[in-house]
Amino acid sequence: MDTKPKISVIVPIYKVEAYLPKCLDSLVGQTYRNLEIILVEDGSPDNCGAICDAYAAKDARIRVIHKKNGGVSSARNAGLAAVTGDLIGFVDGDDFIAPDMYERLYAHMSGDPRLDVVYCAATRFPAQEQHLHMDYYPTGTVVTGRELARRMLLDEVCSHMWLALYKRFCWEGIVFPEGRTYEDLSMTYRAFLRVGYVGFLMEPLYYYRMNDVSITQTVKPRKSYDIFLAFQDHYYGALEFFPELADQCCAKAAQFATSLYFHYCAAKVEELAFAIPEVQSFLDEHEQTVKRAWNNMPRSRRLAARVYYLSPALFRMGARFLYLTGLQKKLGFQLK
Repeated sequence: MDTKPKISVIVPIYKVEAYLPKCLDSLVGQTYRNLEIILVEDGSPDNCGAICDAYAAKDARIRVIHKKNGGVSSARNAGLAAVTGDLIGFVDGDDFIAPDMYERLYAHMSGDPRLDVVYCAATRFPAQEQHLHMDYYPTGTVVTGRELARRMLLDEVCSHMWLALYKRFCWEGIVFPEGRTYEDLSMTYRAFLRVGYVGFLMEPLYYYRMNDVSITQTVKPRKSYDIFLAFQDHYYGALEFFPELADQCCAKAAQFATSLYFHYCAAKVEELAFAIPEVQSFLDEHEQTVKRAWNNMPRSRRLAARVYYLSPALFRMGARFLYLTGLQKKLGFQLK
């Protein structure tokens, strides 16, 4: 009988048929055997559901949740509601992990009773360039959860939840905002506010696939709105938990609000029309705060914000002019 604690691994799955077998093989082949692998098949129109069922038929540790498509936040919420393990991990359905990832993270955690979370690093795949995520601290470093939450709000540390192994309590009661991308950016810092200490094993045990059709790699107008919402959440979180960071976080949200409004005005992106009243309301309501902190914004966005506060009409005309003349990209206003 395996006396090690059970690790529940949540895998949201949607339109990743070509990559899913490699992901699942990396999970079932883990050297840490006491796993609960929760596959949340989010109404995928391809063969993902059948692949999940086939793997579940061969491995009793796999549980499959088939649900109507609701987006990655909805899938993660469904997975969190179903966990029975003592520890929690996350893996995206188009990524994969090293064979000993969870064994090594657990060993690091069990070696220091203070630790509630242990982070590893990740590497891009295919390796067009070796780029490690979460390499801000060397192996063996221990920091408080509050310190990491603080750095997440400042966007100094990434918010990817799939880079770590967590004690279950870290995510209890956390609900991701459904219908949005960048849900981890909005919510991960909240999990760390309840964490005592975080340890680091800075080796690339997670392989992040550069998938051209993935949500975060695809340029879409709606994406800029979801990024704005995430950093707006950071601003409100800073007001509540770190008031001394509020101005900087407000400027970050304003940076993306300005960018979104620019793209709406420049290219007449009707898909974003629904968001414009909210974006303008944020910019208008927080004008004085933005002006205090806009040196934290990139130069192009700071200039745009200055024009907006001078004259919204001039901002609209200027955005359209830059778009029509091709100067938009030269000034760093391409959609990101």
